[in-house]
Amino acid sequence: MSSVYFPLIREFYASVAFGLVTLVAPALFVAVTLAAAMAWLVRAAGARTGFLLSFVFILAFALVGVVSGAVAGWTLEGIVGAVLAAVLGMVSSLLAYLFGKETLRAWRPVIPLAIAALLISTLVGLVLGGSRRSQVMNQADSIAREKAEFERVYLPVEAQRRSAIMKRCIDESANATEAADCG
Repeated sequence: MSSVYFPLIREFYASVAFGLVTLVAPALFVAVTLAAAMAWLVRAAGARTGFLLSFVFILAFALVGVVSGAVAGWTLEGIVGAVLAAVLGMVSSLLAYLFGKETLRAWRPVIPLAIAALLISTLVGLVLGGSRRSQVMNQADSIAREKAEFERVYLPVEAQRRSAIMKRCIDESANATEAADCG
């Protein structure tokens, strides 16, 4: 019984590994690289927040952007407009709050870079999700073409072969001889 499930489990893990390699790893790489570059810029500008705090703050924005972009790029629904409206709404409300808050003056150099990281990573996520979606759709089209070819070419040949075997078995049984192949 378990031998039936092993190929399914193997296929599932192969699919998850493929998704991790083609979607998650590039998305994380982009988010971390972008956050590190932006945090380095903040540090080079002499901000009081420090590299590590700036990196974590910007990384949070970059991860939100890359995940929302990948989801929007992956889906076939018209979600892109809603995602862009949500991202821009979040950006504008966060800007209004953070720039207006006097106690967060030290974070003012970090905020524009975090927003830039959010927008850039959203764009990268859209590209990654869209390319993954096109891979899956191309694979589905390829499977459909193979299935159609199988039904058009191989099934008639197999039906003809089985018909010939059955005809031979019927002829041999009519002659009252035992056929080794008919069982």
